[in-house]
Amino acid sequence: MNLGNKIRELRLRNSITQEQLANHLSVSAQCISKWENNITMPDISLLPELSVFFGVTIDELFDLTDSAYRNRISNMLRNKPILEESEFRWAETFLKEKIKPSVEKKDCISVLAELYNHMADGYRAKAETAALEAIQLDPGNKYNHSLLRMAQQGSVLDWYLSNHSKRIAYYKQFVKEHPDCERGYIMLLDELIADCRLSEAESVLSQMKIHCGGPRTLLYRGLIQWQRGEHEAAQTSWDEMIACYPDDFMAYLCMGDCQ
Repeated sequence: MNLGNKIRELRLRNSITQEQLANHLSVSAQCISKWENNITMPDISLLPELSVFFGVTIDELFDLTDSAYRNRISNMLRNKPILEESEFRWAETFLKEKIKPSVEKKDCISVLAELYNHMADGYRAKAETAALEAIQLDPGNKYNHSLLRMAQQGSVLDWYLSNHSKRIAYYKQFVKEHPDCERGYIMLLDELIADCRLSEAESVLSQMKIHCGGPRTLLYRGLIQWQRGEHEAAQTSWDEMIACYPDDFMAYLCMGDCQ
């Protein structure tokens, strides 16, 4: 953050002398010179007045890098459960603009997805509050209870509504295109097992063993067995996972999840 350089750039761009700026801020011209040569920094209380004087935001005074802006957005998403509409629009506009140059696309588009997910979570929280109030006003209304289930992402026994066929189709294609990417197999197996498409899951697991190996192959063998009701066989698979990979922390994390 080259604040001194930025002050000098803005001053010269607007044909303002150091003395004129100093008079406006009630400081000495020597003080302005020290800022512009990065010897000292302006007092924080002067930043709003500097931004108003030059007609720029405080961010623009600091000349933040694109990486700093991305970090700011990520921190904002982590620390604020619900964003103001203006904050969302600013972040969305910045990220969309930075997606255009290919050098920025990979990082920015990930943060953009995070931004949209964050806003979706925020609106679900608002929907939950409204649905709870609707239920209180009309306890027997089935639609209100459905609204609460959608807001809380609750369980639904209607397979047509709860199946994961869209994600399964995507990850089937993904593993064809990226056969050595373990993450793709994990995502696909999770959804196949959740939908009880166990024969397909076994076929995918066979591909995963060929291309990736590792403790998760035994983990998922056990998960398929467990879903079939073969609980003893599943426990044997997980015990085998620990025996085969005693030095791999992932094996122990997987066993903990299963237990």
